Amino acid sequence: MIKFENVVKKYNNLEALSDISLEIPKGKIFGIVGKSGAGKSTLLRTINQLETIESGNIYVNEVDVTKLRKKDLRLLRKNIGMIFQHFSLLETKNVYENIALPLRCSHLKKDEINKRVIELANIVGIKDKLKSKPRELSGGQKQRVAIARALASNPNILLCDEATSALDPITTKQILNLLKKINNEFGITIILVTHQMEVVKEICESIAILSEGKLIQVGETDEIFLSKNNMLNTLIEEEQILPTSGINIKLFFPKSFTESSFITKMARELNVDFDIAYGKLERFQNHILGSLIINIAKNDENKIIEYIKNHNLEYEVIINE
Repeated sequence: MIKFENVVKKYNNLEALSDISLEIPKGKIFGIVGKSGAGKSTLLRTINQLETIESGNIYVNEVDVTKLRKKDLRLLRKNIGMIFQHFSLLETKNVYENIALPLRCSHLKKDEINKRVIELANIVGIKDKLKSKPRELSGGQKQRVAIARALASNPNILLCDEATSALDPITTKQILNLLKKINNEFGITIILVTHQMEVVKEICESIAILSEGKLIQVGETDEIFLSKNNMLNTLIEEEQILPTSGINIKLFFPKSFTESSFITKMARELNVDFDIAYGKLERFQNHILGSLIINIAKNDENKIIEYIKNHNLEYEVIINE
């Protein structure tokens, strides 16, 4: 488990992280999201102490990394792999040597290095590219090399700093599937910094939302997306063109809601008419979740809201601006 307690980070007089307290469970895929400058990457890099902090505590497997000596910090970093947006590969070395680099730094024997490099190349799907230079690879292949290199020392934590931002949508999905495979097969905790909401919905079990260095919200991904969160709405930047007359009510259908005929049942039991102004189904990992906006007459508002409340469904009355 990774635990932040009252973490403060400053650059001169700018507070990049403001009193952050957060827990990331072991073995999960956890997302850190927010606009540019929100403090996402800074928070991520405090885990392996690439960024030091002014005050607070950061525990990795119950060890306060802010208190470690240089020797102990080097040992900690062997258990924390990291991949970056622009791959950070050595252009003069081939794929084999890029993957082997951290193994050579650990002074392993040649046959041990060879065995591990081939094993990692198989895991990430680039065994046929071991003799290629980075310039000969596609973006997705480069990121696979970077992932293999990050896994070389058998880490139990993998930090991903905008790891898919430089990739096209198809390649992004392939890399996300690879990360899910790594998480499932090896139980590695994956912490993903991203501004791509589709990435969050595809892979992250839980997320933390940051804004201007402050922690805004933490929770399960589907629940946060279906909640009434203004900060998340600004990240999604989704335009909804709604009727300007009557009352617009947005309904949220979480995975725990089983009554698929709710809308038709409500119309029949209340004997009311309304229009469906907007609807959306989204995939969150293995779940299909939805939201719906209905437009109703003003004089039907109270009984419809009461009906919704009685069925324990989340809703929001949208104010026309």
